[in-house]
Amino acid sequence: VVFDERIKYKDLSKQLVVSPPIQNIIQYIKPTASSPSRTMSIDLSQVELLPNTTYTLNFGNSVGDNHEGTAIPNFKYVFSTGEKIDSLVVGGIVEDAFAGKFDPKTVIMLYRVDSTFNDSTIFKERPMYFTRLANERDSTFRIDNISPGTYQLIAMVDDASNMKYDQSKDKIAFFPRYLELKEPSDQGYLMRLALARPSYKVYQ
Repeated sequence: VVFDERIKYKDLSKQLVVSPPIQNIIQYIKPTASSPSRTMSIDLSQVELLPNTTYTLNFGNSVGDNHEGTAIPNFKYVFSTGEKIDSLVVGGIVEDAFAGKFDPKTVIMLYRVDSTFNDSTIFKERPMYFTRLANERDSTFRIDNISPGTYQLIAMVDDASNMKYDQSKDKIAFFPRYLELKEPSDQGYLMRLALARPSYKVYQ
């Protein structure tokens, strides 16, 4: 990827999320944070990628101009290991259930519902797909390049920037039913965030 100016990274390890996930993705990206360049190289020749799959590298706001530090908002790089790029889309609005506002740290996630998906998945695994709010001025979202399948749609205020749910800190919203994504649709989804009830404790 060639830019018109030298670039630098900010919080790349926290901001970058790849869907489907690629382990240790940071080590395949050059230049490093200490060596600004106009060219970004992503060498995945040693990675076993899934066949016929669209991969999205979402850099968030981690890539910016080396001189002024201005970030490229929600910079993404998309490629496919098959003959086509998956094109299904999920979009909508997310807001606080009680305050009627939104938090810029909100992320919206899609977990594939398969034999491995269960109640603890959101605590342990990063989602198959994710996006952030469109910008800091409104609460709309859009997830692109989704493959057909069944998904759980979740929104979360991700204070730790790790794409995993912390029940004691993170506000969360679940869409009440699974999404069956088969063909393009213009349906939008409203997500309302709230803190979960804390776990019960027994004192003696």
